[in-house]
Amino acid sequence: MLMYICINKKNMSIETIPQSNQPDASQIPQNNEEINESMEIEAQKEEKSWDENYFPIGSPDYNEANQKRIDDGQTDYTVKDENGNLLIGLFASLRRDPETGEVISGHDYSPKAESHRVLEQQLADYITNVPKNEQLIIFEGDPRIIEDRDQAIIEATDSGLVQHLADKDKIPTVSGEPTEAETIEIMEKLGVSHEEVLAFYVARGLEGQMAGEGADFLAGYINHLAASLGIEGFRDYTDAEKEAIVAEGRLDEVKAELARKAETLLPSLNELYQPALDNKDLFIADGDNIILNPEFNLEEIGQISMDKLSWDGDNRINEIAKINMEMRDRFLVHRIIESRRDGKKPFVAYGSAHILSILPVLENYFVSKPEL
Repeated sequence: MLMYICINKKNMSIETIPQSNQPDASQIPQNNEEINESMEIEAQKEEKSWDENYFPIGSPDYNEANQKRIDDGQTDYTVKDENGNLLIGLFASLRRDPETGEVISGHDYSPKAESHRVLEQQLADYITNVPKNEQLIIFEGDPRIIEDRDQAIIEATDSGLVQHLADKDKIPTVSGEPTEAETIEIMEKLGVSHEEVLAFYVARGLEGQMAGEGADFLAGYINHLAASLGIEGFRDYTDAEKEAIVAEGRLDEVKAELARKAETLLPSLNELYQPALDNKDLFIADGDNIILNPEFNLEEIGQISMDKLSWDGDNRINEIAKINMEMRDRFLVHRIIESRRDGKKPFVAYGSAHILSILPVLENYFVSKPEL
């Protein structure tokens, strides 16, 4: 079903306005007025479930659920109907410190991590138990198909892995994320500027960037994100343009140009990061590139990205992270509900913070069934 999606600035509500409806006539009202009334009721029920059951990250309810997850090492969650039939399967990523074995924040980019083997087994069970026509994988982040299993994890952690596995088994997939355009529009309505969104995006993806092939050219990483957010003066190159640049021997020249452009963004980026980093700059210009401040080492990147520059804190960058997470969670809940309306039993592979925050909403909407 195609819909326009609007976010209410005050309470993060989603309003759905049908563009085209091709439902089974035996299952729904028979005229447009009744259809619209029925959809409005369902939208109100969805909103009620969200308003009354969402666990914002850092709240007492969330912290209690998260501590239980840590104690139990749980990754698999389900939503079942009153008869015990599966409605939704969920995988909550679990990352452990390789030395201590303790559960820590963030996604695991190591192909050898136990959580990835758990994901593979959990998805295999899902494929076995759910009819093919009811299968759908909802993944975190951007769509990407990487043929090699280990490389998929290195580049995109559990999201890369689940998309890799879905491609092998020909399972349909969809991202649970809002589009870049939707993100920008909503964040602006919530008082977050383009530059602030960029600062959050750069911080959020930094650990993965430093673990992959792009670690030696942060200027290109910053440029790409700035271009994707529509920041004036930045653009991405097409594959054909990249091939031409290499063939003409202009690669160093273009890299230097990208570094100069990225350097213009450093003051606004570092200004947002400094309060969480003891007033230190995260990035510095270094000739024809942007590099990490040498005062930080690679081992600290995960802590910087997932702790200091994420939701856990009282600085502006932490506030932006919280706003972004709640917006993404609201979209994810709606995407899951839509998939159920389309007759799917989705398998949702996401970070544990998202799963724990939205699980009570899904249980209320599908099991308890809110009353208006």
